Amino acid sequence: MKTKKEIKKQKRRDLQFIISAVTSELNNTAYYDYFTTWENNGGMQWFFDECVEITKKVMFTDGSKYLEWLAYWSTTNDVHPKTFSDMFGECFDWYHMDLARKEFEARYEKDEPTLPIQRNEVSLIISLLKKIDVDGETMEHIIQEVGMDEQMFRQLIKKAEKYIR
Repeated sequence: MKTKKEIKKQKRRDLQFIISAVTSELNNTAYYDYFTTWENNGGMQWFFDECVEITKKVMFTDGSKYLEWLAYWSTTNDVHPKTFSDMFGECFDWYHMDLARKEFEARYEKDEPTLPIQRNEVSLIISLLKKIDVDGETMEHIIQEVGMDEQMFRQLIKKAEKYIR
């Protein structure tokens, strides 16, 4: 049987771990698919607060699988107690990440889909390319890898006068 101090320590470690997993799992979804909500509610701080609140809800709501596992763990004297995965056949973090994603999606409406050039992804990609100081050969490789080399050729040919002096 575990002491109250051991149980509290385990709960804190598990909570921190799942908050980290949930934040990582939801970050791109929240930023790209719910950007209006993200921007209007306070950005990253709002998002992190939501992840903490949602994680606490999915882990500590009465009847949760986590509380069931914790009750088992806190009362067992087994040298190698069952893990969450042993008890439920599901990965501890993935299980909670899935619940958290469903909770997040239930709380907010997705933004209307927009053209790629209107979304933040394009700005992020441009910023990254500038940051790594991409050269022409590397850019050509990137264009080929995304299958846009023929399209780029056609577009640049149309504007050839601009580049020929």
